[in-house]
Amino acid sequence: MPFLGKQPSVGAYSKLDSITTSATTTFNLSLDGGAYYPQSANHLLVSLNGIIQAPQDSFTVSGSQIIFSSALTVSDSIDFIIALGDVLDIGTPTAGTVGTSQLANNAVTSGKLATNISIAGDLTASGNINFSGANKLQIPQSASAPSSPSEGDMYYNTTDNIVYNYDGTEWISMSNVFLASGGTETTSGGYKYHTYTSSETFTVSSGTKNVEYLIVAGGGGGGSGSESGGGGGAGGVLIGSTSFSATNFSITVGAGGSGGNNSNTSASFGGNGSDSSIAGVGTAIGGGGGGWQGGTTNKDGQSGGSGGGGAGIDQGEASTSGGAGTAGQGNAGGGSSNGTGDMGAGGGGYSSAGANTATASAPGGDGGDGVDWQSLGTYYAGGGGGGSNQSTLGGSGGQGGGGNGNSTSPGPGSNGTANTGGGGGGGVNSTGGSGGSGIVIIRYAV
Repeated sequence: MPFLGKQPSVGAYSKLDSITTSATTTFNLSLDGGAYYPQSANHLLVSLNGIIQAPQDSFTVSGSQIIFSSALTVSDSIDFIIALGDVLDIGTPTAGTVGTSQLANNAVTSGKLATNISIAGDLTASGNINFSGANKLQIPQSASAPSSPSEGDMYYNTTDNIVYNYDGTEWISMSNVFLASGGTETTSGGYKYHTYTSSETFTVSSGTKNVEYLIVAGGGGGGSGSESGGGGGAGGVLIGSTSFSATNFSITVGAGGSGGNNSNTSASFGGNGSDSSIAGVGTAIGGGGGGWQGGTTNKDGQSGGSGGGGAGIDQGEASTSGGAGTAGQGNAGGGSSNGTGDMGAGGGGYSSAGANTATASAPGGDGGDGVDWQSLGTYYAGGGGGGSNQSTLGGSGGQGGGGNGNSTSPGPGSNGTANTGGGGGGGVNSTGGSGGSGIVIIRYAV
């Protein structure tokens, strides 16, 4: 009978050689004395003891062997085994007719895949993706950020030649990544902060980035003497920005100056604070010490980042002046006018000068106020309050860690707050307060 279409390959139905049974499950298959290899158990018709056996359930094949599901005995008889012909050549399947269910597991290997594969939809991998050859991964390229991104998306920007990763909120640069360490590291409000309260190193290990900085020197100590000392000037302040690249930057944090004593000698001056710096960027000058008063001797405040306040004076004595501040870093200390009567002036702060004293029986002059860097709520570089030998006592320290003048008479001035660069308060027949140590802060956007 004629066959429409391609004639299938059929035939080669064969009765295999007889098998003598024994106490085993496995027997060799042969045809005309040679080993026979069936395509599968489904290609054999097997009769055992007059009963046709079910392929896969009653027996399987492996190579040129038949394996029964249970061992036979010498009394069993394999009546016959018929090989049901060669495997039929099905030809080429019609396009679109082969689905995943027709493919055996692990049937498609790398040798069957094209060199360049394009995938129209998403590709999900449950295991590792290993690369060979050039060992490179090419990610999407675009002149601008893709729209509607999802967290974890990446692309290469052909405009600025930078790889970006989407963190769920914004695109983050992954090229030229800025890595830095040193100081106390914190992250807040989209910025990373490196805060130094002692001398150390700021290390940039990779990348280039614009950073902002605050450098505050140590505050000056308050003066004293046997009568009223001036408040210490705040440490100088540098605020700015610069670009940092991979290298080490030495950070110096200045100590506060010591308070003066009541010996009516040069030791009665408040000591100047020490400088703070970022190597290669700038140096903030230590605050000036407060002046001292004893008997008929009275001394001006010392110059510094901000100047120290002048000492008080008795009736008929010459006025005292505050020390000068450093341009761009602080302000001058206050002075005491003729006839004010043993009231020391305030030390200068970063934002304002120390207060003068000019009215008898008034408290010591207040210290000048400092600065709230980046409006973060913390003030730095306030001047110390002046001492007073009057019942009204010492002046108030400026906002930013300035120490108050004496609270008893005689009595010491208060210390400036550590790591603010605040000036020490003036003392009366005692000791002036020590200046507060400085601080260095570096921050950059992350």
